[in-house]
Amino acid sequence: MVFSMPVSAKTETASSKLILVLTALLLGQWVQAAGITVRDISSAEVNGEMILSAQLDFELSKEALKALDHGVAMDIVIEIEALQQRRWIWDRKIAEHSERFRLERQALSKHYLVTHNYQRRSFLSLREALQFIGAIREYPLVNTEMLQSGHSYHGRLRAWLDIESLPAPMRPTAYISSHWHVVSAWHEWPLKS
Repeated sequence: MVFSMPVSAKTETASSKLILVLTALLLGQWVQAAGITVRDISSAEVNGEMILSAQLDFELSKEALKALDHGVAMDIVIEIEALQQRRWIWDRKIAEHSERFRLERQALSKHYLVTHNYQRRSFLSLREALQFIGAIREYPLVNTEMLQSGHSYHGRLRAWLDIESLPAPMRPTAYISSHWHVVSAWHEWPLKS
């Protein structure tokens, strides 16, 4: 013998709404995930050099923002390469650059400091500091004499939050937590000479 209880329409509707709200909250957490996006990238030949311009957008995780607010400095690395495309084997790297930006928050002034190439700049907001880091303007990528006619070349760029730059006690947690893996995929574009 099977027993069943009648379920009212109000109970089913309330359960459905609860499931929808919980799903929306969970999806909202995933949508707000940290990451780095390459929004715009281009290169042009200027006076015998291939010059790069790009704009990167940074979205730090709640954990990274909390650590930054508590005085933890962190490094953001931007890696740029120029490669010659080859048909049967992997592409040949003809130029490689790495730029490191140190981001920190001053406890007293509440300003954000960015250190790059031994120069420091102060910003009133984190948004301004991250925009400065992500704005690549007139960056000399490769001398055009290295680009031989008849060959195809492309550039690629990626950026990431360097976990190794964190204080030693924070690193084990950062290695296993997805909230600290703030990284972009390689973004490629053709180099035309």
